Amino acid sequence: MKTLFAPLVAAALLCSSNAHAADVAIDLDIQAPGFDVIALRARLSADLGEAVAAPGQGASIHLFVTEINGKLVVGISQGSRQVTRQIELPANHAVAEETLELLLAAMTRSESIERPADVPVVLTPPPPPTLPPPVVRVVSIAPPAIVVERERTMPVAIDLLPFVGFSSATRARDTRFVSIGAVGAIQRNVYGASINGAVGVTTADVRGAQIAGAVNVIAGETDGAQIGGAVNVSGAVHGVQIAGAVNVVHGDVDGAQISGAVNVASGHVRGLQLGVVNIADESDAPIGLVNVIAKGRHHVDVWGSETGLIMGGGQLGGKYTHAILGVGVRPGPDGVRFAFGGGIGFHADVSETLGIDFDLLHHDLSAFTAAPKLVQLSQARLLFDFALTRGFRLFAGPTFNVLVSNDSTDVNPSVYGSWTVSHPGDLHVALWPGITIGSRLL
Repeated sequence: MKTLFAPLVAAALLCSSNAHAADVAIDLDIQAPGFDVIALRARLSADLGEAVAAPGQGASIHLFVTEINGKLVVGISQGSRQVTRQIELPANHAVAEETLELLLAAMTRSESIERPADVPVVLTPPPPPTLPPPVVRVVSIAPPAIVVERERTMPVAIDLLPFVGFSSATRARDTRFVSIGAVGAIQRNVYGASINGAVGVTTADVRGAQIAGAVNVIAGETDGAQIGGAVNVSGAVHGVQIAGAVNVVHGDVDGAQISGAVNVASGHVRGLQLGVVNIADESDAPIGLVNVIAKGRHHVDVWGSETGLIMGGGQLGGKYTHAILGVGVRPGPDGVRFAFGGGIGFHADVSETLGIDFDLLHHDLSAFTAAPKLVQLSQARLLFDFALTRGFRLFAGPTFNVLVSNDSTDVNPSVYGSWTVSHPGDLHVALWPGITIGSRLL
């Protein structure tokens, strides 16, 4: 909550001081890379209860952070008096910024020369000439006390529920190496393993594994594994997310998202997305029934083969993989029959004008017939994709086909014959090579 309200508090303080711009008391100058200076000034303003400005506004107390010979130096300067300290911050960026903020606030309180607070001046009305001169009364108002909570490190911590257990004492500001939650647990960081019966919540980062029977939530990044029985939510993931239903990542994924239903990533998935529905800004290898990739491959295809089957459909996919769905018609012994099919494919770009697809498809060749019939075609095809214009391509290539049918009048759709492998009872199995030709709109 502190990071949400600090900018609001700082804004209020700065607005209240606009009428007294010359009375700026504290400024902060940071000459070291990697820090969000504006956010630090805002949080420090909230800590100290007064505005912390940028340099050059006539402040009487100067706070500064600089880097000397690879070492970080923090200091305070007031008049001719200056105090500096050499510090070493944690590797975690969020923890490092908070540590720096706490140190600057502590130095301001302990090292600055005491000065009167900015308070109202009350003047009594001018008295008659026979009365004593006016009296100026200065009322000193002490700033509110600010309590700073330090982060704790817990080798092992146990919670019954979030905020019922160790987290009730640490207020979820602890870093844990092993966290165990009977029903659930909450902590700031996990540098090891978090194992929970139902819900696991980490308000910063996980370096290791977070496992829960139902839901895992990580506000920061995951380096390792997040495994949830139903739902996983995390910032950027460097590793793997595995969920029974839904995975959600606010950022990039370097690794894999695997779920029983839906995978969502707001950034680039450099690896595998495996689910019924995969959604991402970019994705290298989405494998699912529906792939919604903003910067992926979206094609509308029309194709035909030597069997007389004519199909129309689309491809939705990422850089290397795609899903294929299509519907069509084909001639049969009782007239034209409807067909539908789908599958997955793998893509590689040879050049800007030539691509290669390897697809695995399955078709129902007797869809919507009056009498239920089993006429199923499985197909592997190797396609060469040629660009004619920027948005239009042609493709063609060989196929290998396997037909399984219990319709004795529909056992050999190939115009030049096939090999019959077996026909136990009324079930016929035929195999043959073929060809596919089609066009593609991008």
